[in-house]
Amino acid sequence: MTPLTRTINDIAATLEMNAIDLNKFITTHNELNEQELIETEDELRQALVEVAFSARMCGEGKKRYSAVCKINDAYFKEKLNS
Repeated sequence: MTPLTRTINDIAATLEMNAIDLNKFITTHNELNEQELIETEDELRQALVEVAFSARMCGEGKKRYSAVCKINDAYFKEKLNS
């Protein structure tokens, strides 16, 4: 598993999304945003971070956003060190 795939899986788990949820998310996003399609893993990672950011004011959203930021930061640190 690549670091990017692991990061996506960790972010999805933090947002309580399974594989079916991710598939629905990508499909819905692409149907609604023809100009900004999710076509790569990195675009999916970015979109999930945006979801966490948007949800930060709802219930547990702030804790989840913080956790997502830590996961995302760890990915970039690993990427820089490789």
